[in-house]
Amino acid sequence: MASHKARQTARIVDATLRVIHAGGLSGVSMSKVAAAAGMTRQTVYNYFPDVESIVALALDEHSAAMERHLLDVIDHADGLIEKLRAFATLQISHVSPGHTGFRLEFGLSAQVRARLSAHTDTVKSALEQAIASAIEDGEIEKGIIPSVASELLWGIVEGAMGAALKHPDQKPYLVEAAVKAMHAAVRSEGEHR
Repeated sequence: MASHKARQTARIVDATLRVIHAGGLSGVSMSKVAAAAGMTRQTVYNYFPDVESIVALALDEHSAAMERHLLDVIDHADGLIEKLRAFATLQISHVSPGHTGFRLEFGLSAQVRARLSAHTDTVKSALEQAIASAIEDGEIEKGIIPSVASELLWGIVEGAMGAALKHPDQKPYLVEAAVKAMHAAVRSEGEHR
């Protein structure tokens, strides 16, 4: 059974994620987190010294969970196109208005940004490995550089996520468009002609 401190911390983290989801990163305050957690501000301060420490833990835990889920989904998909479809579907389907405040360049310390960036790097590495495996298996041409292609694929999905924020009713279309764009970016030279 989890300790009282662990349960309270989890409650605060969950409340923080709800506040971020509802209003973005810039909308987080001790008062809003306390209200969402059903506790007083002083209780929240008993567990966290400031807003950044709450946000850092909440985003780190959320990013770690998303990373694990993404890696699992990518790992269990068959073939590169299905891996890309799984990646795009998961990323685009989880976009919500609160993600507009997740511009990591703003409002978080360099140390927190670096921790969160490490989760992204792990997923990019998984994409890079999927591309390298597809090259080995002859699924795509050998001239493609996996590290460059994974950055490009990441950018395609980020663009689709941005469009999904503005047009949430178009997520299915955006997933398919992203998959087609990613496939076009890595298909063999002969297929481009």
